[in-house]
Amino acid sequence: MPFGPSVGNATSIPITIFDRSQTVTPTYGLSSASSSYNEGSTATFTLTTTNVASGTAVAYTLSGVSSADITGGLLTGSATVNSSGTATISVPIAADLLTEGTETLTVTAQGASAVVT
Repeated sequence: MPFGPSVGNATSIPITIFDRSQTVTPTYGLSSASSSYNEGSTATFTLTTTNVASGTAVAYTLSGVSSADITGGLLTGSATVNSSGTATISVPIAADLLTEGTETLTVTAQGASAVVT
């Protein structure tokens, strides 16, 4: 049985055509829960995105510190975007007990960056 209204033997069915010719550009932003953290704590950053699919892994890098300053020593990682378009980046800062003065940690992901001391 055909769908839609019919007149005599003719039937019409409305359809939707999606225009895929326009490219959607993803955007990225980074922010930190605080502007400074103590050694031995975890710095938390929020990656906010638009036009990025849920489940997408976004690579990030850490700079301004050495691998010895980060628990686990990794200066790269990835964060997975959730259904709200955000991802959390947690950076465990080592309590190394060295007198170093103030250090500046920068997280960069897809051209967006956030800085804490």
